[in-house]
Amino acid sequence: ELPSRDVLDRGAYLLAAFGAAGKGNKQGAATLILLADTGPDLPHVTIIDRAIGMELLVAAAADVEDIDTAQAWLDRMEKLDGHPVAAPPLYRARSRVALIRGDLSAAISHAEQAIETATADGRVVELAESRLVLASAQIANGDIRAASRLLRSEVTASDSLGFHAVRRAATEVLRPAGRRLPPRRAGGWDVLSTRETEVANLVLSGLDHKQIAAQLFLSPATVRVHISRALAAFGV
Repeated sequence: ELPSRDVLDRGAYLLAAFGAAGKGNKQGAATLILLADTGPDLPHVTIIDRAIGMELLVAAAADVEDIDTAQAWLDRMEKLDGHPVAAPPLYRARSRVALIRGDLSAAISHAEQAIETATADGRVVELAESRLVLASAQIANGDIRAASRLLRSEVTASDSLGFHAVRRAATEVLRPAGRRLPPRRAGGWDVLSTRETEVANLVLSGLDHKQIAAQLFLSPATVRVHISRALAAFGV
């Protein structure tokens, strides 16, 4: 049995949980959420923290494809249905569970409703998370192009606001599809990969893309992509 928590204790655990989630550590976030309260329904925290906390528990279970646990947390979370502030997390949780069950149309529909409700309330961070969930469902449905467009647009907006956790999460969402995000605009050398840095230095030395391709044993098309990403990194 967990010890009792006061308001300060619960707040500290919740902040740590949300921080872990922002770093992509869903399992760590789930553990911290459970440590924040003394009941399975998280009765001692605000409605919004309860909704986001339970969504993290659903996400952690879904991440390891534990359908039963994800569904069990979603069932508890359904008690929040009707609370407007809980709507975006609840729709996202429904989308996550539908996705691991293979119901792709429901996963997409719930994610779109999460976007709609987050937009209506002007909740920027939750809107970004909702779009990440939608992109995951789109990729599972084979619509990689739509997911890539959605995440590129979201990351561009989030970068400008300093929400760099969105880029990290979007990179993970796109990785199974074999797609990459453009580098952070005007990020300079620090945001380039080793190969992109190598190509950029060869451009600076005066070689054109065909000469670089021959020297590095790459196709000219691949070199063009590296050059394009390098230019974006320097705001060109």
